[in-house]
Amino acid sequence: MEPPIDNRAHPVADEPAVRSALAVRRLGHAVTGRVLDDAHLADLADALEALAERAEGGELFDKQREMLTNGRLGRWLATGEWPTVPDGDIIHFDTRSFVGGPLSAFGMGARYWREGDEAHGRVTLGPAYEGPPGRVHGGALAAIFDEIMGALLPAIGIMAFTGRLTVRYKRATPLGVPLELRSWLASRQGRRLHLEAEAAADGVVFATAESIFVEQDPAVLIDVLRSDAVPAPAAPASTGPGPGPDAVGSDGPQL
Repeated sequence: MEPPIDNRAHPVADEPAVRSALAVRRLGHAVTGRVLDDAHLADLADALEALAERAEGGELFDKQREMLTNGRLGRWLATGEWPTVPDGDIIHFDTRSFVGGPLSAFGMGARYWREGDEAHGRVTLGPAYEGPPGRVHGGALAAIFDEIMGALLPAIGIMAFTGRLTVRYKRATPLGVPLELRSWLASRQGRRLHLEAEAAADGVVFATAESIFVEQDPAVLIDVLRSDAVPAPAAPASTGPGPGPDAVGSDGPQL
């Protein structure tokens, strides 16, 4: 069962950042999903160009620093233990992810939580993610599958990267309908995790996915992230596997 609303808020200190991201998403869906006259569009463009110029004067976000100081990787650096999300708790994945990140102006609004040894989630997609008429773009659904599978990792206490993702589109997935998501660990061979997932609404499964995630030693990731510009705290001594040819997947760490 999805956790109650008061447990679902992402631990983001700056509420105006969440509000601004939601406002940009709302505008994006409106501009994409409605027919506006040229005068209205010109007024919007003038206002938005001025706002964009002001926003571009802000300090650049440093994701390397964020990963090394906050979240699961930051806690591992502080304690030497990889944290696990308790059963029933919300899974906070990535604050700026375009799938479930509350700070992403392009976010889909997905939310995740743990149920037993599975990750569950829910998302309702709007006009900006339309592919065929009234249906979800297949690429958007693939991104959702990647993230619901990544969200499983904190539930089972593993850090890993996406190595391969295969999606089977069983039916055209409708826009504007709450999609129920779930993912689980199907099997494991050494560092290779075989994960599976499905997306359904009203009991109808619209798509399924399977993937290979490659387990990663956090100390190896620290070496990858460490740079002169962003000095990292010293990593705890590692007893895990060293880097291999598939140590880093195509889309980076699922933290």
